[in-house]
Amino acid sequence: MPDRRSNQADCKSLAEFSLFDSVNRDELTAVESNMRRTVHEAGEIVVHHLDNDDGVYFIMSGSLIASIISPEGREVAFDVMQPGDYFGEIAAIDQGSRSASVAALQPSEVALISGQHFRELVQKHPAISWALVNDLVARIRRLSCVP
Repeated sequence: MPDRRSNQADCKSLAEFSLFDSVNRDELTAVESNMRRTVHEAGEIVVHHLDNDDGVYFIMSGSLIASIISPEGREVAFDVMQPGDYFGEIAAIDQGSRSASVAALQPSEVALISGQHFRELVQKHPAISWALVNDLVARIRRLSCVP
């Protein structure tokens, strides 16, 4: 997820995601040729909490919110994501169910990489693994309010 770009301009390619800083342009072009881009209207659910798909989504435009429904029936929001952020990496890593639902807050475009393809990229590029760890740690700090 966390690139936290200061400007929230739309992303044109994966080269704009810090996760892929170590991947050369030709390989990124190959990755992008296997991605599926979709547009979601405001309020539309992109992924459902506890679903079993494991793709990783890259936010190209718009904004999305990650949340769950508490046992009491209340929506608990975790994060608002912008262009340059990504989500779904937890399910891709452990091949478990989705840890949250993600819905579009406004019309949004996302690019999807299959979990298998993502795992192959992480294994092939150790720098992606390190960037992923750093992003996950940053998210834990942000969500737990630890400076």
